[in-house]
Amino acid sequence: MSDTPLLAALVEQWGPAPAAARCFDACSAGGAGPRPDFFEASPQVAGDRIAPWRMTHYFDVGGRPLARRVEVFARFSACATALGVVIPEALAGLLAAPEPEPALRQLCLGIDARPEPEPSRLKLYAIFEGDAAAYTRALCAGLAVEPPAAASLGLTHIVGVDLIGARGLADVKLYYSMPPRRVPRTLRRPTLAIPLLRGCRRVVYQRSLIVPGKQSYHFHGESPAPLRAELARLREQAPATAELEGRLDALADAGLTPWILAHPFADGELERGVYSLYLHYGTGGAR
Repeated sequence: MSDTPLLAALVEQWGPAPAAARCFDACSAGGAGPRPDFFEASPQVAGDRIAPWRMTHYFDVGGRPLARRVEVFARFSACATALGVVIPEALAGLLAAPEPEPALRQLCLGIDARPEPEPSRLKLYAIFEGDAAAYTRALCAGLAVEPPAAASLGLTHIVGVDLIGARGLADVKLYYSMPPRRVPRTLRRPTLAIPLLRGCRRVVYQRSLIVPGKQSYHFHGESPAPLRAELARLREQAPATAELEGRLDALADAGLTPWILAHPFADGELERGVYSLYLHYGTGGAR
């Protein structure tokens, strides 16, 4: 099987892909079944380093036959087996359940592939439109994690699960959409975020249920322009930004443009030296 356009674009920019990235691409997008409906890259910058091999495949399942969800989970299982990743029994049971989940819109398979000896993360995300409380509560109970006491689980936008090797469960994350105007109230220095917020259509707040204090904000741009402008403001705190900026035009030629910028968030501060830039195909900003 040939590479997906996503993997091919990343190889063109960063050279040979790690084995985990190639394995994921083949297992998630290969075979006789349907291809992913959408592709995303999310290179991560941390100081003077870039981790480019972060890929997500989106599968639309809302309003489609149950067989579609079964196929996606089969691909996730194939990825896990090939990568030596343990899937918790509770997660497998929830995904294989025959009952429909009316609020479920998409299932996403992802990889954060790192060169050896760093561990790679296999990811499964469920994206909702509507009341996600039952699904979220069942997943948390099955994985023995407690959702935040004050959380409105029905408003959950995304539930994410990260797995690493034989350890299995590494993280469970909940995501909530919020209007950009609410973000400055949560920041000690809101003026730093104002230029970016002016170009955002929404912000998604992420919270880990396993890693204490792990939170982030995902800024969804109205277009790629405000995100590229924000990168220029991040060069001093994150020197590898200059390299990433230098590759964006070539990635755009391959169809990938920035639509989301995510920063870790703690104690009222955005960690501006660390971020992930999410690149979508075409009009992917609508995702």
